[in-house]
Amino acid sequence: MLFCVGCSQEKPDKRATFVTAISPNNNTPEKSSLIQGLKQDPSIKTIDCPRRNLDLTIRIKNNAVKQLLYSVADSGRGVFKAKKTCITVEGDPVTEYMIVVSGKIRVIHDASQDRFGGMDVHSYDVNNIQLGYYDKDMKFLPLLGKASKDKELFIQYSLPENGKGRF
Repeated sequence: MLFCVGCSQEKPDKRATFVTAISPNNNTPEKSSLIQGLKQDPSIKTIDCPRRNLDLTIRIKNNAVKQLLYSVADSGRGVFKAKKTCITVEGDPVTEYMIVVSGKIRVIHDASQDRFGGMDVHSYDVNNIQLGYYDKDMKFLPLLGKASKDKELFIQYSLPENGKGRF
């Protein structure tokens, strides 16, 4: 979970107890092994977590990685891996991996260290992805033509459980 919705600043301990009670750490050895392998994979490209005042050189690098990821997925050939680690408002890391192998796309969401979230790892096979921008109203606009260095590109994908995801 990237944001602690409904957290009470006056009673943080009660919130932590409640979340732990409904979302115990149920990671399996297979999930732990998968995450350890991903953490040690030197071929994975890193994307910096998007934020409002992202430095231009970081934005250009992020956009280049996302464009490569998209083009490998779109071509149906090759292998490309990227990851993005964001920090929750409580300071816990949540990492999302996108792996493309011969046109097959897998998204792995690692919230195993998110104490106020699910503390779980989820893996999704994604049918397709789109490359584009979000406007000021958070509406996704697919990229038409050349990417702008002034805007952060996003990859949008569909999730089986909760609608759209973005990378």
